[in-house]
Amino acid sequence: METWASQHSGPSATQDSGTPRLVWLLASAVETIVQQNERVILLARGSRKKDEVTIFHGSKSPTLTIRQYLERVFKYAKCSTSCFVVAYIYLERYLQRRRGNRLTLLNVHRLLITSILVAAKFMDDE
Repeated sequence: METWASQHSGPSATQDSGTPRLVWLLASAVETIVQQNERVILLARGSRKKDEVTIFHGSKSPTLTIRQYLERVFKYAKCSTSCFVVAYIYLERYLQRRRGNRLTLLNVHRLLITSILVAAKFMDDE
């Protein structure tokens, strides 16, 4: 039986597009979290409790996938790959502290760019 890691690992550190494999792996991890949360929200539609709307929520989900979005951020922001790891840690910490918030299609892009910006300021600014 193949594991997720064995399906997504290989000898090269970058994909054909020049995006590091690490960025793709983080995109896959975030996509998995969003898909799980979207299923939970869909199943909970009948219940009274609604997800908390934050300043990070958009009115509709962007057309770019999470992977495409992170590829573009990597290409144009010129931040190091370590920024993406730190950004993911910041994102996890935010979600742990704000238990009522879930990573969804309406907020994932804004939360990602915010966490990447903070990580870049911490990691890459001199």
